[in-house]
Amino acid sequence: MNRSVKTGAPGTLRKMSSLGMVGLGVFALSACGEGAKDPEAAQGPAKATRVSEPKRQDEGQVPARNVDKTKPGNQERTDLTESGQQPLSISFLPKVGSADLACSDKSDAMVAVGQIFTDVRLFVSNLSLVDGAGRVSRMALEPQDLQFTDGKGTSIALLNFLDAECASSDATRAVKTSLTGTANAGQYKTLRFQLGLPYPAMDARLVAIPAAMAPSDMGWMWEHYPADLQIETNTGASRGSASKLLNALTREKKVTLELPINLSVGANGEARIAVNMDLAKMFPASGAAFASGLENACNNNTSLPSESDVNCAHAFKAFGFEVKGSGAPSAQTVFSVAP
Repeated sequence: MNRSVKTGAPGTLRKMSSLGMVGLGVFALSACGEGAKDPEAAQGPAKATRVSEPKRQDEGQVPARNVDKTKPGNQERTDLTESGQQPLSISFLPKVGSADLACSDKSDAMVAVGQIFTDVRLFVSNLSLVDGAGRVSRMALEPQDLQFTDGKGTSIALLNFLDAECASSDATRAVKTSLTGTANAGQYKTLRFQLGLPYPAMDARLVAIPAAMAPSDMGWMWEHYPADLQIETNTGASRGSASKLLNALTREKKVTLELPINLSVGANGEARIAVNMDLAKMFPASGAAFASGLENACNNNTSLPSESDVNCAHAFKAFGFEVKGSGAPSAQTVFSVAP
């Protein structure tokens, strides 16, 4: 069966057979030995995620922060007394500033307010709740499309905020903005999750992820370098943006976020959490300027973007991803607890 994958030069889409993909996998491994290898891979697995304090809160919102699990009090404790699994849902609300995300029709009116997106997808994983004593209750995802739990109990979900009619390249097709599952009954102060897949590039566990959650167009040869997130902008060729792509290929270093909550699970039926995701935080200035200036360094790059890639670097830092030469780690600004 043929699959569509992005290979070679950023943004290039080619059809190839399974045999061709094996060949490209060998080529990719060979190329890595000659300088194309991700620089982080040589450092081995990350020992900690980055720590930084949140930037000033937007009114009525509480932003997430990046977490260092090696610090005292941040280590994951699993000694929470089992008191029965109760229903829990987490909704991610995509925004552009104060407005809901909409599929860009490339009109002047939409571009002017930053509605420049035709594809927005991202993975979240290792979802859990933390109580005031630091005890952790993992969220157990219900078995359904676009959410999955691996053999070690790691939760993985693919969120897709715009349907396939918005971008023909969107191989995921189905829209998914909410996660459903269960957690232990209790009173919780923190929602913790990892942005992206829980595995590094070239990891053997990637092949166990269900096919519906392994879109061939999301990354550079999905089984080798899948993308933790993928965002497509399009303001029209006349404005210098004919379908430009930003994606962050999965790496050894992972971004773990914490959002402060005050949640009772099991007290009044299904517990619900709403998380705002403001894509306007990606823009150094306007949405139109971001789309027209988005650099190729953001597309299927096995190396980190640098500060000289102004638009790409700003977007990466908005999500909490690392940027080469950025100095102090940046606190993500995209996610916040909905009021």
